Amino acid sequence: MLKAAHSLSAQEAESIKRALLEAAGKHPSGPGETADPERIAQSLIAAFRIVDEATSPRPATSSRDMSEPTHSELIDELGGPTALARLLGVKAPSVHEWRKRGVPSAHGPAIERATKGARRCEALWPDVNWQRVADAAWPWHPDGKPLIDVLPAEVEQASSESA
Repeated sequence: MLKAAHSLSAQEAESIKRALLEAAGKHPSGPGETADPERIAQSLIAAFRIVDEATSPRPATSSRDMSEPTHSELIDELGGPTALARLLGVKAPSVHEWRKRGVPSAHGPAIERATKGARRCEALWPDVNWQRVADAAWPWHPDGKPLIDVLPAEVEQASSESA
């Protein structure tokens, strides 16, 4: 979970709400139709992307570690927007927008892999709660592959206390 929440615009919040309602089957394609599992999956993915884009940390401008590149510099380092878009399987206009808003943290593991560990997720997104899972195919870090811990510590603690 992100330590610092960023506010969503009304349009972003409405998009999330719509995608989640579709995923829950509340808005099937037409009258009398049931929600298609593929459509549910696409709706959930769309909702997660909207949330990730809206809550991704913005590149720091003043108190950042000067040994780490800004996200704009990172995009250039990885070959520019078109090359990074191809690497991540997204469209180049999205990557152009990331120069202003920051690269979404969900792309951290792919960037860490592409740089063979030279750019670590924890350094590029310090406000994200990263966890590492042992993975022999991830030799760049002794603790393994980076994953985002999306369960807030308070929820995790409460569920372990109630068990």
